[in-house]
Amino acid sequence: MILPGEFAPAHRHSSHALRVIIDGESSFSVVNGEKTPMETGDIVLTPGWCWHAHGHDGDKPAYWFDGLDVPLTQLLEPMFYEEHPQRREKIERLVMNSPYRFGRAEIAGKLDRAEADPEGFHGPRINLAAPEMPTMGLTIEQLRAGASTRRYRTTANTIFHVMEGSGRTTIGDHQFSWTRGDTIAAPCWHPLSHHATSDAQLFVLSDEPLLRFSNYYRFEALD
Repeated sequence: MILPGEFAPAHRHSSHALRVIIDGESSFSVVNGEKTPMETGDIVLTPGWCWHAHGHDGDKPAYWFDGLDVPLTQLLEPMFYEEHPQRREKIERLVMNSPYRFGRAEIAGKLDRAEADPEGFHGPRINLAAPEMPTMGLTIEQLRAGASTRRYRTTANTIFHVMEGSGRTTIGDHQFSWTRGDTIAAPCWHPLSHHATSDAQLFVLSDEPLLRFSNYYRFEALD
């Protein structure tokens, strides 16, 4: 959460990071001198070792979901953190479009053009390109009201953040109901399926690219 008028000082760290904006109006991010909006439904990236800071020019608190690959960084041990010497990084330019920002309208347009998975494991989904963050798999999946996905399991660890809608997710023998703003974590190799009770949009963060690179990725259909 960031409060109206608040500013998070500039810093950088080894780990790659991202933000899914749950509620935000007039909040912003500064990455390597570029100031971009952080509005409701946006996804903002901060690749490792980029200077970044956050601020809020609005009059209501803003909220977001953070995702980082900190566990991997700790295991490999290249963990570094540095505060900006001026505390506030100089803003070089204001931009609406940036490779580090996926806007809500842009996401909605791409989802409308996306095709459903012919095998039924996923609804229509899009990949978010993040070449500077190769350890993370970033997708957004759309499920229409009443839609269910086929059960599967994978060696990837997966986090689902609900951007829109409601439904339930079954992981192993456990069922979790969710609605906008909720987050569901699915550990590797646990049976997984979704059912949407209203039109839904799920942001999906996983370590699948890392496992594919290492040849550890496995996928198994269960239905």
